[in-house]
Order: sequence, then C-alpha cells, then structure tokens
Amino acid sequence: VVHQLAKSQSGSRFVQEKLNDPEYFPVLFEEMKDHVADLMMDSFGHYAVEALIRVCNDEQRLVLVMNLAPRIAEVACHKQGSFSIQAMMDTLRSQTQIGLLCDALNANIAPIVLSCSGHYVVLRFLARFGWPYTRFIHRALCSHCVEFASDHYGLRVMKAVIDAGPEEELKEVFSIVVRHTNTLVESPFGNYLIQHLLDVAPSSVQDKIKRQMDGKFVRFAKQKFSSNVVEKCLRNSGREWRRRIITQLMDSAGELISDRFGNYAMQTALSCCDRQLVIEFNQRLTPHLPQLRDNVRVKWRKLLDSALIRKNAPHGPPVVTDVSAAYAPDQAFQLQGHAQPPVGSLPTGSIDVAATAAGSTQPPATIVP
Repeated sequence: VVHQLAKSQSGSRFVQEKLNDPEYFPVLFEEMKDHVADLMMDSFGHYAVEALIRVCNDEQRLVLVMNLAPRIAEVACHKQGSFSIQAMMDTLRSQTQIGLLCDALNANIAPIVLSCSGHYVVLRFLARFGWPYTRFIHRALCSHCVEFASDHYGLRVMKAVIDAGPEEELKEVFSIVVRHTNTLVESPFGNYLIQHLLDVAPSSVQDKIKRQMDGKFVRFAKQKFSSNVVEKCLRNSGREWRRRIITQLMDSAGELISDRFGNYAMQTALSCCDRQLVIEFNQRLTPHLPQLRDNVRVKWRKLLDSALIRKNAPHGPPVVTDVSAAYAPDQAFQLQGHAQPPVGSLPTGSIDVAATAAGSTQPPATIVP
C-alpha cells in the first residue's frame, strides 16, 4: 500500500514527512524495501525512495542495494532512476555496500555506459569512489574499447576513466587504445579519444600512437575526423616527430593544398616548421601553386613569404605561429584552431583553400560531442 501511495504527488510528500518520525519509519521501510527499483523510476516515487535512503542506517542501505541489484541496468538507464542511483551512491560508506554495487554494475556495464542516462551513473561512480573500486570499469573499457570510443556516451566515460587514473593502473587501457589507433582516428567520436591521449597520456603512449599512424599521415590528413588528429600530432610533438610528420605531408603537398581537409593540415604544418623546415616547405610547395585559383595562389604566396621573412628575422621566433596579423583579415589564412571550422563560418583571417578553389565559400562541417 505504501509503495503505491508514494507514487502520487501528495502521497510522496506524506511518506517523505513520515520517514523522519521514528514511530512510522520501521513500517515505511518494510513496505518500501522490496519496491526500491519501481519507486526509483517513478516521477514521484523516486523522491520518497531517495528520502528513505538518506535516513537508513548502513544495514538498511545494504538491503536496499541488494534489492536494487537485479534490476540496476533497467533503473540506471531510466531518467529518474539514474538520479536515484547517484543519490544512493552518495550515502554508501561500507566496503560491503560499495562492493555489492560494483558487482551489480559490472554485470551490466556495457548497456549502462552506452545509455544517455546510464553513463551518468558510471561517471558519478568514478568521481565518488575511485580506484580500486573502478577496476571493473577499466576491464570493461578493454573489452569494449572500439564500441565505447565510437559512441558519444562511451567516449565521455573513457575520457573520464583516463582523467581519473591512476596512471600506473591505466597501462592496459592505454595498450588497447593504441592497438586500435588507426580505427579510432577515423571515427567521428573515437578521434577525440586519441586527441585526448595526445594531450594527457605519458609521452611513451603518445609516441606509440604516432608510430601506429606513421606512414599514413597523408591519408589521415585528407579525412574529416582524422585530420584533427594529424594537427594535434603536429602541435604536441617534439622536433623529431614534427619533422617526420611534416616531411610526409610535404611529399604530397600537391594533393594536400587543394584538398578539402588536407589544406588545414598543411597550414598547421607550416605554422609548426622551424627555420630550416620553412625553406624546404617553400621549395616543395611553390611548384604546386599554379594549380590553384589566382586569389588562393596569391594568399599561399603571401603566407610562405611571411614565413620566410620571420625565418630570416634576427630576433624573430623560431616557429611561425600566426601570420594573420601581417595582412588584412580577408587576405590571411587560418594557421591555428581546428581542422574543420564551424558550419557556415570561418574564423577571422582564414580561408578554406579547397572550397575556394572549387568556387564555394562554405567550409566543411565538424561533428563535436
């Protein structure tokens, strides 16, 4: 009777008030404990069960967790249920309670991670408990690496796991992600995971990612999603790897400067050139300029000339970082930022070389989670 009463607005308020009364609490607990999953998913019942969780002692909370466990996937993937499980997590203190919750989540981790509501449960678990309770999540990521990384919600969980660490316990996760690098860089969501590792992972892991991509940088530079990763590699590399990547791009300069996405990679490559590479870049690119439309060719020429001037400046920086200041906004190229600007606009001082060459002013679209 009580659990049915708690599913109405007035009944839920009544139950919440009476839960604080020692005379009524035992009766309410006995009536509600076997219906915890149903109440968590009810529009009004979840308020009552969350109030019940807050006033229970540790033994009573353990009973509620045990009763929730068989249906935890269903509840976690429900909008109201997700909030209720997160509220329950904030009250769990004993290893027995947390261990039981771990076992329940572990048995259903894949559908929970890939759920709009469910992945918030996993994110909250990572923030609330940490290692070693999160070991089962690490194992799940290793088993479902590509599946999770290629999904909007799975990507968020994977990035959260990497940020939560500890780094020494992430070796297996890093190894699995590196193994699938060439698949993930071409994924609409997976490329963001690789970019994240290039920002936060140990240098040894970053080098392994680049070795997986080595020899394929030109191919990746011409694709919508992987071109972002190529640019990230250029910006986050030391001199040796940067020279190696730029050399591969210069070998295909003719096709890249007129490619829809490759031209952005070439602009980033030029911005990352040291003084010696600027000369070689100019020599390799110049023979391909006549194939471009007049206005685009002039702008590429100005871009290269500006880089050469900076290279020869006695007090100039060793790396070209921004040439837009040298020209009016409508005469400069974008050298920094994402490989694909937002739909319908380009950053001030930038152009899409390929689009302009084709007679279009619309830049490519970008998918961002």
